[in-house]
Amino acid sequence: MATRTFSFSHVLTKTVRLRKGPSLQRLTRNGVTSGGDTCPPEPRDSWSNEGGPEQRERRHNSFSLAPVSPPRELQAALDNVLARHTHKTLVQDGAALANYLISRKTTSSIDRKKLEPRAPGTHSTALHHHSAHTSRCREGSIGHRTAECPPHSEILIRYGNKEAVCYAASRLQATYGVTFRVLAEIAHMVPSFKPETLLDFGSGLGTAVWAAHQLWGESIYEYLCVDTSQEMGEMARLLRLGGQTATGNTVLENESIPGVFFRQYLPVSGKVKYDMVVAAYTLGEIPTIRWRKISLASLWRKTRDFLVLVEPGTWSGYYNILEARDFLLNSPTWADPEYLQDTSDGDGTTLQGGHIFAPCPHSQKCPLADGSRVPCHFAQRVHLSFTQRNSVLRHSGFHIEKFSYLILRKGEKAKVTDNPSRLLEPVKKRTRHAIYKLCCPDGQAREVILSKSKTPDAYRAAREKRWGDLLEWSGCSSRCHSDASDSNPRT
Repeated sequence: MATRTFSFSHVLTKTVRLRKGPSLQRLTRNGVTSGGDTCPPEPRDSWSNEGGPEQRERRHNSFSLAPVSPPRELQAALDNVLARHTHKTLVQDGAALANYLISRKTTSSIDRKKLEPRAPGTHSTALHHHSAHTSRCREGSIGHRTAECPPHSEILIRYGNKEAVCYAASRLQATYGVTFRVLAEIAHMVPSFKPETLLDFGSGLGTAVWAAHQLWGESIYEYLCVDTSQEMGEMARLLRLGGQTATGNTVLENESIPGVFFRQYLPVSGKVKYDMVVAAYTLGEIPTIRWRKISLASLWRKTRDFLVLVEPGTWSGYYNILEARDFLLNSPTWADPEYLQDTSDGDGTTLQGGHIFAPCPHSQKCPLADGSRVPCHFAQRVHLSFTQRNSVLRHSGFHIEKFSYLILRKGEKAKVTDNPSRLLEPVKKRTRHAIYKLCCPDGQAREVILSKSKTPDAYRAAREKRWGDLLEWSGCSSRCHSDASDSNPRT
């Protein structure tokens, strides 16, 4: 993983923007107390098997969760760690760091339209030239831009002790909640999947380890955490120890999650594989497109079943996911030794193919890549971080974290009769009808109008669907076009 450099004075100059939330009365109805504490991260009622056949059918393919909070052991350990630091420093520096991480841009999202090819074969050359130029800008530059750097180039972060504490104070709840939501979709769709090994690339504070442990428990006996920052690895281990500092090998018995191992660099060989490979909020930390592709190729070689990628729900995060999606599925550069230093899986065979498990219902070009006003992203309500509890968000009780993600699975996709569509936006509910924006299996994004009078069965099945859920409807290919033809539906 690329080395991250950080100028804290630069980040502190950025404006911290925070949103106001809904009323406390509304939060109480959603299971959030007035003090901002949430219930344990239990799935919403849609995941329950109780109720009649009609209720279970409506809850099928629904992934929305109630506001997610970290496990009590993790939250208690975090409180013990933060209690040793100055309150003002955590609030100000933590908010500035979180704001910078969300608002920064990477080389995937900068002037993307200008880099798109007008003729075959020009796209990779332009991207390679832009990537090489950005790489030269960072050589010998730590924490500031040189005259050769473009004005939009991002500053990489070197996570030391101070940055690790500020990251824990501002981003732990969000990264845990989103990772838990994404992994919970796998657990919901494939109940028989019980991973035994997990690789967390760019592990940071180890939130992916905590989320996987909450979902699969003792099924996973080995976690390998990889992060270039030794201080982040020590902070993650400190959280597993309950926030209490200790030395010696005897403390391994006191860790909340056993079988966790830490390395600074990803092993080169692809012979050792892991049932699940997770890279959450990691691609944006890698400075160049070339090194991101090298990392993706290595992660895919080490994947036995699922590869999970998560990024912020911004244009930058979406383009990082889109770049990974195009490279892993459609790129002809798999034969290029520049990206594949070891093309063997260890058994003499070439790299195994795969398919998109979520969120895309197809493997064609993303319909939102060109001309869309918003990126393909989703939202999850999460517990307030320490920094947010000391801001205007303390009146809200939870924070809406937006994210983009991609889940790839090894092997061929199973053939099914009904391939459901994905809800790309919150449902627009009107009088006796609702408007749904769907990503359809044919590779198109369409707006579907389901009315109580004309499509009663489909309306009844979809009325409880939420943003990010799957909607099974046989008329998606034919009826979507006719319903979306009315550009000015009645409201």
